[in-house]
Amino acid sequence: MLTPFLPIGAPGTYTVDVHATGRRRLRALCGQDAWYADELLTGVERFRVRVWPQA
Repeated sequence: MLTPFLPIGAPGTYTVDVHATGRRRLRALCGQDAWYADELLTGVERFRVRVWPQA
């Protein structure tokens, strides 16, 4: 699974902020855009996901 399960809390409306790093490095290692690569590398990209309930 490429996207792990991320439990966030009780049902409701939330705001989400996602920041990714490592995409340039991933393209350099693959030699092409990652979504066209035959095999995706793992451990190169890093993500920060912030979730909070809307007021």
